[in-house]
Amino acid sequence: MSLAAVLCAAALAGPLPAPPPVPIPSSACSETAPPDDPSSLSLEQAILRARERWPALAAARERARVRAASEGAAARWLNPSLEISRENWRPGGRAPDHPALDSFVLLTQPVEIAGQRGARRRVAAAESQLAAIASAGSERDLVVAVSQTFLEAVRARDVLRVLEAQRDGIAEMVALLERRVAEGVAAEADLRKVEADLGRAAIEATRAGADLFEALARLGVFLGEDPPPAAASLLLPPPAAPPGGLDVEAAIARRADVQAARARVAAAAAADDLERRRRWPDLLVTAGYKRTDGIDTGVVGVAVPV
Repeated sequence: MSLAAVLCAAALAGPLPAPPPVPIPSSACSETAPPDDPSSLSLEQAILRARERWPALAAARERARVRAASEGAAARWLNPSLEISRENWRPGGRAPDHPALDSFVLLTQPVEIAGQRGARRRVAAAESQLAAIASAGSERDLVVAVSQTFLEAVRARDVLRVLEAQRDGIAEMVALLERRVAEGVAAEADLRKVEADLGRAAIEATRAGADLFEALARLGVFLGEDPPPAAASLLLPPPAAPPGGLDVEAAIARRADVQAARARVAAAAAADDLERRRRWPDLLVTAGYKRTDGIDTGVVGVAVPV
């Protein structure tokens, strides 16, 4: 059996007691804070606080910063290798007729000959742009979510005020009809009908209070505040002006998901170009020092991996 049916049955069985107050975090029946009140909270202030405190947005911004910093590192030369060795070692020690030890110090630098360095930089630039667009998209999603939650809280607060006023008015009618029934000038059936209306009004007010509590709790999560803002502190935002001539193509191009899709295509194309260039082997340019039989010589060579 539903809650409404239970209340209606109780109302028909006897006088309905005074409805309990709706449990909400702050009194929605109080007057709304004026705009110049320091405790008031406007939609712009809520969005600003969420931008400063939302962890997911901070993480997206940090990823974009790291990607932008890695763009410069991607254009660096490949790391060289240093080799230090000695040859002609013999187990058990050296005899006088054994050849002298040879010493080598070689430095090898890979040289990319097919433009891999520039291709790596283009890949890093595309990934940096993609991270920046993802950060902007996260910020846009946060603004939309905070705005929706803020407006839901304002709407639930105002609906609760109306329903509480309606409930209190019906409660006054019940009290009046009880006196008229006791005096014998009104039918008891009319009293039971109004009592049923009072039960329904109490249920609707309770539901509105639960909606307000949920909206304020979600708003507090976005703002990083515990307890969440008071219902009376929320300021109703002014109505937005209707847009003028809307350029549909420009609006689509500005969407974060469209920009992210285009950036992913550019990053994939840059990665494909880099892999194609890697088919060409890198030249290994070697220069170093060699000492053999007490004679110091230089070493220079070029190698190509096969």
